[in-house]
Amino acid sequence: MSASKFTSRFVRGLRLLGPPLGLALLVGVLTGLLGASFYRLVGWASRAFDGSPQLVVLLPAAGLLIAFLYRSAGPVGDTNDVLRAIQEKQPLSRWMAPLIYICTVITRLFGGSVGTEGAAIQIGAGTADFLGRTFRLQPEQIRVLLMSGISGGFAAIVGTPVTAVLLALELAGVGIMYYAALLPCAAASAVSFGIARAFGTAFPGFHLGSVPGITGLSIAEAALLAAMCGLVSILQCSALRYAAKGYSRLVPNPLWRAAFGGVLIAAATWLAGSTAYNGDGLPLLRQAASGGGQAQTFLLKMLFTALTLGAGFKGGAIVPTLVTGAAFGGWMGPLLGLPGPLSAGIGMTAVFCGAINCPVTSFVLGMEVFGTEGSLYLLLACAVSYVCSGPSTLYPAQILWQPKVGRPEGSLPYR
Repeated sequence: MSASKFTSRFVRGLRLLGPPLGLALLVGVLTGLLGASFYRLVGWASRAFDGSPQLVVLLPAAGLLIAFLYRSAGPVGDTNDVLRAIQEKQPLSRWMAPLIYICTVITRLFGGSVGTEGAAIQIGAGTADFLGRTFRLQPEQIRVLLMSGISGGFAAIVGTPVTAVLLALELAGVGIMYYAALLPCAAASAVSFGIARAFGTAFPGFHLGSVPGITGLSIAEAALLAAMCGLVSILQCSALRYAAKGYSRLVPNPLWRAAFGGVLIAAATWLAGSTAYNGDGLPLLRQAASGGGQAQTFLLKMLFTALTLGAGFKGGAIVPTLVTGAAFGGWMGPLLGLPGPLSAGIGMTAVFCGAINCPVTSFVLGMEVFGTEGSLYLLLACAVSYVCSGPSTLYPAQILWQPKVGRPEGSLPYR
């Protein structure tokens, strides 16, 4: 390529990338501030519920309020709509970010089993979409800015900045990564994460302990555990899907559906005799990472999450999925001969990978949470689970652009 052609293409690229890159830094600032405040509010809500678990009896009323707010605001959408906006360049509701912010806090205050990453994605994307349309960016530039918003929100609230960048690039379509958004996503994630940390936001980390040496037997044990985790991810996605369908058939009205779901969750909490399965479940992850795991833990966490999100409460399914995976791995791995902490790490990353179909993101998440000591085991787990989970996904709007096994085919996405 001649120097003139290279220069011409470089200048055109700068003109296209320049505005979203500049706004990505602003998105990083805004999502960092919003994420830090949201993290604190969710932490307060969780502590309030832990101190007064009887608040769960008010969950039906909280569900009514959440459903009323969403109905009053019109079609607000969820994370699936964020993915569709990236794929099809469709605008997002201006109410997405504020409503998910408020309603996730309400859900957690009264004992709903949700995480924060759904709010992270929607807060970031909603903020980015508002800025992109305010500054009249081109549709392709808005797409890049939306991905930057996902990175910024996820980095500030979930606390894994590298994972946040890769998630934004990998989530919308299975089998491709949109590298044109790499620089803006990295900029937004770095700025947002730095601001959140400056405000004192702390994020949990775990250690795998003693990692066994690589042998044929240990590889076979890890691969078998990862394959079973792929099946658990199918079960997790199916539970969420069928819970939503079951609620819709039993209680067509969204307001009474949320109230009915609140009653079921309150009853399930009473029957379980514990609030361990409410909230995000991170104490269960800590228990699994320390080498403790029981068969019923992952099943009950899965049930509580399906009952909560299926009824219309707000939050995210990713953190509960991480907990489910760690609990399953922490229980099953030692039965196969693997150490408990390593098994929990494999379970967490493998079930997460199978549920969102993002193997690179899942591998990096495992290293950000557990460290690099067992990186080969985590990479193997993601690779096996990615194949074994089939087309299942937490987000039906996710598009399978390339088959998981076999020769790549079809046209390129994002035209």
